[in-house]
Amino acid sequence: MTPRDTSEEAPGEGLRRALAARGWTQADLAGVLNLSRSYVSELVNGGRGITPLVALRLEAAGLGSAVAWAALQRDADLNAGRAGAATELEQIRRRAAGA
Repeated sequence: MTPRDTSEEAPGEGLRRALAARGWTQADLAGVLNLSRSYVSELVNGGRGITPLVALRLEAAGLGSAVAWAALQRDADLNAGRAGAATELEQIRRRAAGA
């Protein structure tokens, strides 16, 4: 199962979908990836991001390419950054336009 090619899907949603497609529980994934169940729960519920190593482990488990998982996380991080810094980014745009 490969994560969707969209910046709209959160990495945890992609993992939840991938687990459902395999019929795996979070405990199953934790065992396969050699991670704690609490770590996997945080990944699925958005409390943790998908690191490059976790992306590689997901790929090794047959759950899609590491590049796709890393891109999904990158997009989520950028979207969160845009939302959190919207005012500052707009100020920068205005200053750059006037320079």
